[in-house]
Amino acid sequence: MGAGASRNVAADQTGAAVTGLPAPYTREDCMFFTIIPTEDELRRKGEHLVLEVGRQGFRLLRPSTEDPLSLFPWGQIHSWAHGTNRFTFRYFDDGKKAILQHNLLMRDVDPLLQHIQHIIDEILQERKSSAISDESFEELLGRVRGSDPSMHLELVRTAAKMNFFTSEQGRSILELLATGFDKVEVATLLHGRLIDQNRFSLMLEALDCGEDRDNVWHRITQNKKSTKK
Repeated sequence: MGAGASRNVAADQTGAAVTGLPAPYTREDCMFFTIIPTEDELRRKGEHLVLEVGRQGFRLLRPSTEDPLSLFPWGQIHSWAHGTNRFTFRYFDDGKKAILQHNLLMRDVDPLLQHIQHIIDEILQERKSSAISDESFEELLGRVRGSDPSMHLELVRTAAKMNFFTSEQGRSILELLATGFDKVEVATLLHGRLIDQNRFSLMLEALDCGEDRDNVWHRITQNKKSTKK
């Protein structure tokens, strides 16, 4: 009974804390939500922060100036979850080479989830227009199966220049490759050519070990940094 009472008090305190937060606002294709960070790392940046959600992913900003503090591209966001007045997302941290998470307290969780879905639907629709056909995909698998392993990477690179893939298709390709090196290379390559990039974890499950999965995330992050230079 005491534990239940403690949980109710905590929930009441959280509800009271978020009730006074400003309403979300919109600019172009982005929405901005005032949040309360719960971890010491983020709390040192401010008692309140702003979560921006747009085509590039999530950004954490300073409330008064909108100066950017952190960027989490869609490709690095592993997953997210929500509860009453709470939003949590997991992401790959390149510096620590690990999947980490941020827990945020906020008022307008439903509008946030709706906007995330809207952004993802737009990205998916654009990529679906350039998706590889079922026939072409089966032809690609046949070429990979029938070719020397030294040709596998080039075959996939050529197909990826003109086509987008689903995560399930990407996994099917990985399962045909003979070496862990080739799997890391192809997973890194196809990440940016996925229709359903939010399901990239399905491809990562086909890799041989956790070290290879971390290596893929590291390579993806480095590629993004190189592209921005």
